[in-house]
Amino acid sequence: MPLPTSTRESQINRKRKLSAKKSHRNRVFKVSVDLELNCTSQRHDENRVMIRSFVLNTASPTSTASRVARYRNRLGRKEPQPIWESPGLGMRFVLAGALASVCLSPQPIRASDEPIAVKAVVVAMFERGEVNDGNPGELELWVEGEAMDTVLDFPLGVEDLYMNADGVLAVLTGVGVTNATTTIMALGMDPRFDLSKSYWLVAGIAGADPEDATLGTAAWAEYVIDGDLVHEIDAREIPEDWPYGILPLSGTRPNERSPHNADNVVVHRLNPGLVSWAFELTRNHTIPDHPEMVAFRKQFHGYPNAEKPPTVIIGDAMGSSTYWHGEALNQWANDWVKLFTDNKGNFVMTAMEDNGTVTALKRLSATGQVDYDRILVLRTASNFSTPPPGESASWHFSAPYVLRGRPAIEAAYSVGSEVLHELVDNWDRYADTIPTGKRRSNSPKIK
Repeated sequence: MPLPTSTRESQINRKRKLSAKKSHRNRVFKVSVDLELNCTSQRHDENRVMIRSFVLNTASPTSTASRVARYRNRLGRKEPQPIWESPGLGMRFVLAGALASVCLSPQPIRASDEPIAVKAVVVAMFERGEVNDGNPGELELWVEGEAMDTVLDFPLGVEDLYMNADGVLAVLTGVGVTNATTTIMALGMDPRFDLSKSYWLVAGIAGADPEDATLGTAAWAEYVIDGDLVHEIDAREIPEDWPYGILPLSGTRPNERSPHNADNVVVHRLNPGLVSWAFELTRNHTIPDHPEMVAFRKQFHGYPNAEKPPTVIIGDAMGSSTYWHGEALNQWANDWVKLFTDNKGNFVMTAMEDNGTVTALKRLSATGQVDYDRILVLRTASNFSTPPPGESASWHFSAPYVLRGRPAIEAAYSVGSEVLHELVDNWDRYADTIPTGKRRSNSPKIK
């Protein structure tokens, strides 16, 4: 006998409430997995895990374990117990990690799973809104200009990957050193790609030291320096003869250091021959000079390089998770780069990610996943690293970006793509032989 209409509606409403409650709980205890692990030994090869974009929703470790077991049974595979199935481990966090034992050395993928040979990887750091919305951050111009029509799922990153038919891959790291490090490491270990001969082109905007550069300037870095591993004392408490309160981990005062076990993540020297080659190729590249840029840089009277139109130069990059401001900290950045490069480097650009990106690539190069000698870092000036004469440090962090940084975004693409096209169009020459230019010392400071 059919149920009365009111009874059926009551049951439906009750089910909806239970479904909504369960959905809310599942969102809190969501475990998403995207793994494709290849192991070296024959034993692990038989247990190769292939869990593709599989989302587990659970409210307890026990139910999660049972769901994983059921999924594995459907795949016809058995795997070791995940570490998070141990008693007492709560699931009140998002776990994106190994659901099976992970082998340290990657196994050559079967012939049927040949990885995609990537000629070049373009690394962007931030995007505004959607990639194709006409309001570009650092990624959109590359995707559109290089016809990157293939979109590849990348759940361990912050954005999908984009690729074109020429073998060029683009990745968005997300802002900050933590995002950059984890994103590049995840990409470097992705078995879908062969990155062993890939050139890496980091291209993004930055703050420029007015002693060296102006708005729109494009600087190829030979040194990438980390500005986060420091001792710091509040400026109100520093000794009177100190210029600022930041000093190395191995020092007892500013500009004093001795060898330290953290040095290998503080200073990274890129391949000077490749950097010089990229500079020589692009040194005559014309970067548009907008009236708004001319008007803004007039404030920097007494800084000859800041008052000039933008050009392409060689200049080093320092990465820091802190947005620092003011003349004292700008001097610290200059001193810091000199200190860790034995006076060979020259601070020109300040950003937030390159130290993490290069650290990850250095680790990946240890196993041959990537070639460290094929890294290029290009930063273009969207603003200055210190306020103009007469303005305070607090004015600096509230000052607007000229044209919202668009000229620097466009310069990163136009200058960087010139190098990209040379590499890709002449791949027969550059696949096995890294180009090299005449060694050039970084330009000295005007002041």
